[in-house]
Amino acid sequence: MKNHKTKLEAQIRREIQRLVLKGDQEHEEEHIHTEDLIEALKKITDVPETEIDRIASTVRENLTQQFRQKRKNFRYLSIVTAVILFIIFIFTGLRLNRIHQLSQIKCKTVFTSQVSSDHEPVDNLQEARMDMESFTIFIRWENLPVGKHNYRIKIYDGNGHIAWNSEWQFYSDELTYSTWSTYHPKQNIDQPGQWKFEIYLEEFKILEKFLHVHPSL
Repeated sequence: MKNHKTKLEAQIRREIQRLVLKGDQEHEEEHIHTEDLIEALKKITDVPETEIDRIASTVRENLTQQFRQKRKNFRYLSIVTAVILFIIFIFTGLRLNRIHQLSQIKCKTVFTSQVSSDHEPVDNLQEARMDMESFTIFIRWENLPVGKHNYRIKIYDGNGHIAWNSEWQFYSDELTYSTWSTYHPKQNIDQPGQWKFEIYLEEFKILEKFLHVHPSL
């Protein structure tokens, strides 16, 4: 993958140099294969294609506005396109570094009826019931990068309907950190059965757990 990145970066550099040296010419002569380069980025990274397209669109719009007064000179617009590709390339590198960091994370998960005052699960639930006041998914993170994290939880009830979809941020200043999410079953709305719990960190799904929830007694 490193060789592919090096070749792609060299290709972008050559394109910018060509644009700078070539000077002002007609639109057709100044066309560069933007989509080809973006497709190349998609092939050598794990970043979702929709994310690359979104970033490319946003950056292109912002930079084009900055050169609005120079639209008659297509050379500037071509350079904008090349700069866009560089920004995507840099972003992709940062994104891959983040993915690598997240791949090092380990987490231990426990379903519990509640969390104690010293931030520990009081029991280890193997199953639950709809008439319970609540149940909690407790996670102890290891090798967690220090800093702010975006956390999301999605819970699906026994019929596969989303019972809870929530997100928030937390800050960790140590490699080991604990989080927990408590859910209160909604009688006559949520359905018993095999419940699925999805946990996301920085928009990446980190784990998927299941808990069988029985009907109320």
